[in-house]
Formats: sequence, C-alpha cells, structure tokens
Amino acid sequence: MTDQAAPSSDIWAPYLKEGEEVLWQGRPSGAFHMRRGDGWTIVGGLFAMLVTGFMASVVFSSTGFTSNLPLAFKIFFGIMLLFGFVVGLYMVTLRFYFDAVKRGKTCYAITNQRALSLTKARKKTFKEEPLNAATNLDYVPGALASIYYKKVAKRVAHRNESTSGHAGARKRRTTYSTTYIYEGFELISDGAVAYQTMLGVIGAKLANPDGAKSGEAWQDFLLEGEALLWEGAPATGPRPTKFGIVFSVLGLIVMAIAGPTAMRAFTSEYGGAEVMVFGTVAAVVFLLALAFVAAIWLVDIRKRKATRYALTNKRAFVAKAFGGRNMLTFSIQPFFRPLLLEGYTDEVTFGEEDWFHPKTGAKTKRALSFKYLKDGKEVYDIITRVSTAIDAEAEAQK
Repeated sequence: MTDQAAPSSDIWAPYLKEGEEVLWQGRPSGAFHMRRGDGWTIVGGLFAMLVTGFMASVVFSSTGFTSNLPLAFKIFFGIMLLFGFVVGLYMVTLRFYFDAVKRGKTCYAITNQRALSLTKARKKTFKEEPLNAATNLDYVPGALASIYYKKVAKRVAHRNESTSGHAGARKRRTTYSTTYIYEGFELISDGAVAYQTMLGVIGAKLANPDGAKSGEAWQDFLLEGEALLWEGAPATGPRPTKFGIVFSVLGLIVMAIAGPTAMRAFTSEYGGAEVMVFGTVAAVVFLLALAFVAAIWLVDIRKRKATRYALTNKRAFVAKAFGGRNMLTFSIQPFFRPLLLEGYTDEVTFGEEDWFHPKTGAKTKRALSFKYLKDGKEVYDIITRVSTAIDAEAEAQK
C-alpha cells in the first residue's frame, strides 16, 4: 500500500469546538511497517505454518499409521490444522496488511486546543486529547516519526491455583500485571512539523536560533519562556550490579566446564562422529556463555552512552538512542520534593508516576530520575531551586 495525501479539513468540522481551528493535519503511512518484536511474531508464524503443514501431510497420507484413521477424525483434525495454518499465515503476512489498511483509513489533526484522531474502518472511531502544560510528549524522530502524548495503564487479572494444607485443598488467588499503552500519532512523514506544532499549542514555538537541525540541540525542544539550566549524561564506566555479578559468575562457571570439555573432545585419540558432535556442542555452549557474560556489561554501557539528560526551569528531558530514538519530557510538578541518592553513581529524582506491581497488582509510585550521575549534588541543587520556584508560582495562583 502507498502513502496517501493529507485529509480534507472538512472532515474535522463536526468535531471542532467554538474558537478551535486546525493547525496541522496528516495521515500515518499506509505502507507495510515492522516494529521491534515483530521479527519474533514472524518466526512464530512460520513455525506454526511448518508444524501444521507437516502434521497435515502425515494425517492425510495414503500410507503409514494414519491411513486407517476414520474419515470423521481426519476431517476434524484437518479443520484444526487449517485453523492453525491460517493463524500462522496471519502472523506472518495478513497482520501487517490489516495494520496498513487501518492506518490508511486514519487521520490525525492538531488544533489550538487538542490532538485529534479519526479512523473510518468498520465503525468510526474518534479520539481526542487536550494539550496543556502538563502534557508529557514522547517524540520518536525518523523518516516516519511518532509522537506519543498519553500513557494508559491496563491491568490484566491472572487467576492462580495452588495446593496447600494436609487435605490438599486448592486455593485460588488473583494477581494482576500491568501493561502500558501509548497513544498518539504514529508513522507520520512530517513528524518534526507536527511535533513543533504540538509544542506551540502547549505554550511555545520551536526555538532554533542557531539554525541547527531538529533534534541536534536541546533548544529545538524548548517552550517559549523556558530556559536550559543543565544538560548531562550518565556515567559510562563499568557499573557493578547484583544481576551482572551473579550472571557473570554463572557464565564463567559454564565456560570453565564447557571449554576444557570441548578441548578434550577435539584432541581425543578416540575420534568419532559422537565425540565430534559432543565437542561441537560444548564449544557452542562455551561461546554462548562468553557472549552472554560480555553482553551483560557491554549492553549496559551502550545504553548509558546513548542517553542524554537536560533540565529547564519547567521540565526534565530524557533522550535515548538505543534500539530507536525517543525523547521523553516530564513537567516538574508543584510541591514535589527532589531526592538525592548518593553512591557509586548518584541519582536525582524529579518526579513520580503511578505504577502497578506486576504480580500483586498493588498500586504504588515509581520515581522518575536522572540515573548514574557522576556529580548528582550539582543537579540536585539546580532542580531544588526549580522546584522551589514552581511551588511559589503554584501558591501565588491559589
């Protein structure tokens, strides 16, 4: 499918409020698009198609142990295999096709008050989100950019049964896990323009006095009246953690066993196919353990090298370029007390968000913070002054 032209502004007329005007409108890309994790979906679909195809060839074979099965059983089993094959085919191809069709029937718009989304599929779906100073934007730049302005927590119930007591009584316990759904504009070709427009609605225009390209300077993301007070990055040296140390020790133990085993197999005088296969398996296990141990530390360092922080007199920024580029913005809320956690590296909190425990479903607060700082005291002093000023402004407005 190909990309389509921008929608007509007339489609928004029934949804506009008095004094509201459309500042930007567009459509998501109608082309096929793969997201992170879709590769595993395709692998699972191919596996399902191969398994169902192989089982169908066995069941409906004119020879072999299945040749004498009743016809009714073959028909029932054939329907089940066909269903499994169709599910695999959907995971490999049809899923992406239907997603592209749905995007082709979706329109986006930014007004001077809200972000609007309209999908004309089997039924018309209209979504709106007010834009204000408390809106936290997540901007993912690129040729097809995405802008997320709302995060919705979805709780999923799980019923677990366990046996307890001398009588073997079974108890049923319900736990909850929480997933977050991000809503916004996805896969738009002029994402920088839409992002600038949305920032303008929130309370500013995009400032770019030095002529830098979008995304190359923090000034590109500042609101009117917003000043950059600090910018920095996490420390990038090796960071010892319990997880890293424990799994590194386990990996080294596996290497200490698999390495000598492979060497003895390859140098054994009693060569044979079985010995070579055993040695090859041991060598593969050794290499996997080595890669696992190295990856624990290298991936952690790479994540911190791909992260940048910034703090203004209104908001905190966290920019990441690991597994995709994105920009998170958080408004500094009144009457929140920043916290400095000193240690091997420092951590400075600047806010909090609701969080549900994945097992118990208990609701709590999760800190938002700048992590792994070399000098957290400097950042803590700055954010304390910002928080004090925001508190005074909130008190004055009461």
